[in-house]
Amino acid sequence: GKGCGSPGFAKTKESKGGSIPDEVVDGMLQIILLFPIFLLVLPINVAFTQAIVVNITTTSFMKGFGPFKAPLLVSTAFLFIGVWCILIKRFLSPFLQRKEIKLSIANRFALGSFFLGLGYAIAAIVDSQVKRAYLSSGSRINIFWGLFGTFFTGGIAFHFAAMNEIAFVVAPA
Repeated sequence: GKGCGSPGFAKTKESKGGSIPDEVVDGMLQIILLFPIFLLVLPINVAFTQAIVVNITTTSFMKGFGPFKAPLLVSTAFLFIGVWCILIKRFLSPFLQRKEIKLSIANRFALGSFFLGLGYAIAAIVDSQVKRAYLSSGSRINIFWGLFGTFFTGGIAFHFAAMNEIAFVVAPA
C-alpha cells in the first residue's frame, strides 16, 4: 500500500529498505491520521470555555444565596461533569450493555455536543429572564436557576469519554 505524508514516508520502513522499524512508521501514520479528529475537538472545547464565561457574566446579575454566588456556580460545571461521569458509568453503560448497544466515538461526540448545546439554550433562557426581571422591576432572579443549564453542560462528559478512547485505545502505543 501507499504511505501517507511526504512521498518517501513509506520508504523509511525497514521492509522497504529504510532505517526505521515498520511498527514505528505505522504508529506515526496512525498519529498523523488522528490529527483531523483532534482538530474537531477544538470547537467543543472553545464552546465549553465560553459556557463558563456566559455563566460568570449571567450569574453576576443574579441573586446569590449565602456562599453560593457566581464563582461557585461556575465551579459546579466541573462538579456536574463528574456527576454525569458517574451516571454514565453506573447506570447508562450497564443499561446499554444489557441492550447490546455500543455507542461509537462519533455518537459520544454527538451526545456531548447535544448536551452542551442544550446547556447553552437553557442558559440563554435564564439570561433572558435575568434581563426581564432586571428591566421590569430592577429585581434579580435566584442564582439556582443557573444550575439547570450548568447541569446539562455537564453532559460534555460524553465528549471526554470519546476523547479518552481516542487517546488510549485508537492511538498507537
